[in-house]
Amino acid sequence: MTATQRFDLTAPSTMLLREVWLSGTRVLQSFAFDNTRGHIFAVQLVDGSLQLPGETQTYSGNDRTANEDLCLIRLDTSGRILGTMYLRGFGHGVQISVESTNSGS
Repeated sequence: MTATQRFDLTAPSTMLLREVWLSGTRVLQSFAFDNTRGHIFAVQLVDGSLQLPGETQTYSGNDRTANEDLCLIRLDTSGRILGTMYLRGFGHGVQISVESTNSGS
C-alpha cells in the first residue's frame, strides 16, 4: 500500500505464485497473507482415503466434504510448503484471515 492507503491500479504487476502444488488434490477454497512473516496460508478440503491421526478408518472425498474437514497449508512466498494442519469438522473454507502476533501467525 502507498502512503495514501489506495491501490495504484495503473502500476505494473508481477505474478506472486502460479501452479503451486498444495497438500492434496482438492480445490483451493481460500487464502490469506501474513505480510509480517512473508507467509501465505491456503485452505482446501481434505482428500478422500487419507487417514488422519486419531481416526480409525479412512473416509471418502464425499465423507470429507460432508464432515467439512479442511487442510490448512502454510507456504513461503516462493510456494514452498512450511507446514500443514488438518481441521476436522471445521466448516467451509470460503474465507480465512491471518493475525500476526509477536509469537507467530
